[in-house]
Amino acid sequence: AYQAISPVFEADVYQVFDPMKSVEKRNSIGGTSLQSVKNQIKKIKGV
Repeated sequence: AYQAISPVFEADVYQVFDPMKSVEKRNSIGGTSLQSVKNQIKKIKGV
């Protein structure tokens, strides 16, 4: 996927950059972390 952006990216890019860790770090209101999404779902169901 990264090679489509630039040919300098190689398979080892995933050793440095982990997309799932990036998702989990977004834990503020409206964020993408698992806990944030669970909280958003609870809030919606309570409406």
